[in-house]
Amino acid sequence: MYRKLMFSTAISCFSLTATAAPFMAMDPRSLGMGGTGVSAATSAGAVFYNPALLAAAKADEDFSLEIPTLTLRVADPDKLRDSVSDISDKDPFQKFSTALDAFNTPTTNPTIFNQRKTNLFNASTDMRNALVSISDRTVEAGGNFGVVVGIPSKRFGSSFMANYWAAGGAYGEVSGVDLKAIDDSIAAVQSQDITSLLTQNDITQNFTSFVALRAATFLEIGLGFGREFELAGHTFAGGITPKFVQVQTYDYKYVAKELDTADLTSQQGEKKYGSFNIDLGVAKDYGTAWKTGFAIKNLIPQTYETGAKNQIKVGPQARIGASRHTDRTTLAFDLDLNPTDPVGFGGKTQYLGIGGEVDVWVLLLRLGYRYNIADSASSIATVGLGLDLLGLHLDISAGASPDVGEVNAAAQLGFRF
Repeated sequence: MYRKLMFSTAISCFSLTATAAPFMAMDPRSLGMGGTGVSAATSAGAVFYNPALLAAAKADEDFSLEIPTLTLRVADPDKLRDSVSDISDKDPFQKFSTALDAFNTPTTNPTIFNQRKTNLFNASTDMRNALVSISDRTVEAGGNFGVVVGIPSKRFGSSFMANYWAAGGAYGEVSGVDLKAIDDSIAAVQSQDITSLLTQNDITQNFTSFVALRAATFLEIGLGFGREFELAGHTFAGGITPKFVQVQTYDYKYVAKELDTADLTSQQGEKKYGSFNIDLGVAKDYGTAWKTGFAIKNLIPQTYETGAKNQIKVGPQARIGASRHTDRTTLAFDLDLNPTDPVGFGGKTQYLGIGGEVDVWVLLLRLGYRYNIADSASSIATVGLGLDLLGLHLDISAGASPDVGEVNAAAQLGFRF
């Protein structure tokens, strides 16, 4: 039955459509090696990438404790965060309202009138620039905090995993009607003289431009199991991770003029769900330094509705990998078999990762590159460093793509014996 399940899922992955929540690097070793791990993860990371590797561990691996594992990713190609922060600091919409109130206050003094006119013109221009600064711009963010306890074995291994991770993003959309209203207001103010004293309306009351935020957090608690088995005269390792998943979705929209004083709290737009899911994997050690792996995460498709009636879909994510291992080196390749939509508002992802690790006494040096087949501009180079001293492991890594404003970082403290 188990072999039939693994075979059927392997065949079905080639017809998978895009899902949300990408196949993320959940630990610094994987991130430092370009996001690889399906065939190259250690017992400490196997439950994140391929539970079959719990039964394909190194001979000297008997126990691993990782507490904690931390990762963070931010991609802000259009600097939307800076624009929103600038709006919050400078209050252009409030300043426009203040200048408008002053302009609408009657006066017969030409000097005062012209000064108010200039102030309103400048406030209108600043408000227009503020709207343009958020137009069609996106930002993405994600990360995780995890704890892993692994007991690997050449025949049968297990691992406990508790992982809290999040993904989401924001998007700014500006209405052409709002921009035209500002331009018309500026033209009307410029045409006025002190003898007409026409009252101007507060056009911000009808603005429809907005910044939308959508995100989800996932608390996964699972037990991974890996076991060797024979198939057609060949030895494979198979793995399964049943897991409980608690999901919280966030979805809210701020009309642009509210960004002056927006106060975002975690309860806004929140919905909670509880569900069950399964990760599956297989691995094959060829006895010639080469190893291959195949994994499907989140085998059971799930759809979570947000408070704004949008949907966040988490479906099967299939990945294959190959790696070459020696006593001092590891070289790994991973490929996503299906594209993934973002939880927030960014572009699709479908990763091809390549990375390597060199063991230099107690130091582990790592380099990698993660290429996004769906959007090559968001590809990143990665680097990592590990310390392995008498069972103590300390790992850090980082990745960046200056062209798209993406930064990744990860750290982990662990004990392996």
